[in-house]
Amino acid sequence: MAKLDEAREAAIIRVVDKARVPEKESETKRGLTVLLTTVMALFVCIHNESAERAKQNPEQAERMKLLRRYLRG
Repeated sequence: MAKLDEAREAAIIRVVDKARVPEKESETKRGLTVLLTTVMALFVCIHNESAERAKQNPEQAERMKLLRRYLRG
């Protein structure tokens, strides 16, 4: 009996808002997304390259430590 009551209650569907066609299609700014992603990837590559060079050169390693200290505040 409990299962039958539960099945009856689950069948009630209430429509809150009716669907309607949007006035304006959403715009994905694909070009801007690609540009920003490319620039960020370039910065990451430059950072990784400078970190590799810093490991080989003690003077540059010290500069990187100083830069990190300044950026952390």
